[in-house]
Amino acid sequence: MGLAPVAEHEFGYYSFLRLPAHLDERALVRDAAEAGIFLAPGRLFYCGDAAPCPAVRINVARVDDARFYRFLARAIERQT
Repeated sequence: MGLAPVAEHEFGYYSFLRLPAHLDERALVRDAAEAGIFLAPGRLFYCGDAAPCPAVRINVARVDDARFYRFLARAIERQT
C-alpha cells in the first residue's frame, strides 16, 4: 500500500503509520470505528494544531489481523 511508520526505530506497543497527504485521518478513524477497528488519529498525540503529517496510531500487537489491511486498502482507494 506504500505506507510506512512515522519513525522507523520506535519500540513499544504502539506505532504511528504515516498516511498519504491527501487522506483525511479523522474520516479514516471514524470509518474504522464503524468497521469495528480502533485507530487513533495521530494529531491527538502532538502539541498544538499542526501534526507533522497525517498519521494514525496503531497497536502493533493487533496489526496482524487481515481485516485491518483490507480496511486500509479500501479506505485509501476510496479517498484517492
